[in-house]
Amino acid sequence: MNKFAIWAQLEAKSGKEKEVEEFLKSAQPLAEKESGNDCLVTTVKIGPAKFGIFDTFRRRARNAMRI
Repeated sequence: MNKFAIWAQLEAKSGKEKEVEEFLKSAQPLAEKESGNDCLVTTVKIGPAKFGIFDTFRRRARNAMRI
């Protein structure tokens, strides 16, 4: 069971919304394939230019490595 989490909220600059969305979508498989991955990484589109990343961890040390 994961006990730690990070929530990051991003806002794309005007005209860069599609670029940010594509980047986040392309990064999702990389996070899932990461060696020793014991966490859940989820990206969400909150609004036209707002995005969120939710990442959970079992151990606090894993959390520190990602930041």
